[in-house]
Amino acid sequence: MEESSPRLGNIGFKKVQVRDLVIMIRQLSTMISAGLPILRAFTILSEQAANRRLKNALEQIRGDIEEGRALWQAVNKHPDVFSPIFVNMIRAGELGGVMEPVLERLGEHLEREHEITSKVKTASVYPSIILTLAIVMVIGIITFVMPTFVDMFQSSGAELPGPTKALLAMSDFLRQDWHYLLVGIAVFVYMVRRIGKTTGGRYFYDNLKLRLPVVGKTLSRIGVARFARTMGTLVRSGIPVLQALEIVEQVVGNAVIARAIREARESISEGEPISVPLQATGIFEPMVIQMIAVGEETGALDEMLARMLIISTVRLCTW
Repeated sequence: MEESSPRLGNIGFKKVQVRDLVIMIRQLSTMISAGLPILRAFTILSEQAANRRLKNALEQIRGDIEEGRALWQAVNKHPDVFSPIFVNMIRAGELGGVMEPVLERLGEHLEREHEITSKVKTASVYPSIILTLAIVMVIGIITFVMPTFVDMFQSSGAELPGPTKALLAMSDFLRQDWHYLLVGIAVFVYMVRRIGKTTGGRYFYDNLKLRLPVVGKTLSRIGVARFARTMGTLVRSGIPVLQALEIVEQVVGNAVIARAIREARESISEGEPISVPLQATGIFEPMVIQMIAVGEETGALDEMLARMLIISTVRLCTW
């Protein structure tokens, strides 16, 4: 019952935004570097937090620490606020005694992740607007413009061709039985959402997004940038490669890339390189695969991931 009470207490609270977490991390890093005790630091953080959900979580984390739990264990009890990468980086910082630099990296990661998320939303909104406008225009032409021309042809006694009759029937349907269309659209949207919540459905949709002209290439580059940033941040923080891949798989945000990462993790556990399953997806460009392979061979994977991120960021900025 104790584990479920925090979640019940969060019902109705506003979702914690990335900027709230960034501010919290920056403040915690500053207080720790100044030598402030961890309990005092979390007391200050909970008092200053503007978001009710975050405030509630910080108060409970302070109580857990006071009871003797490790910070990462206390943070791990709030998955609705703190992501797996957040928890594991805190854990690496505690175990390695390098909490301050890990918090700095975590703050930077959250800021860059927010930028990538904004890019994803931008890439998704543009085609949605274009598609909606195109549908509205077609419906408007069929419903209001076409009947006028049809009346002109009929008054002259001309025989209407088959395609024109079909469009005229569609026009009559839209004007007289439009409510059936709304019901059909609602059912279609509901089914698409239900299918998207299944494993196979989400994989199909994510794969379809990556194959779209122009937008697909952008989403692919966003996925590679997210992979490089998250993986590089975790490896530099001292988290083993296998564990880092497991975390990245959960937060990468695309089922196709997540499956490739899972296969890469299985390959490593069997003694094979990371680059082979990533290359098989066709999502990662040859240069990216080569950089990962070189990083594996030279033992400088984190450095190569950092360079990959720079390249991916430059390409995104030119989009």
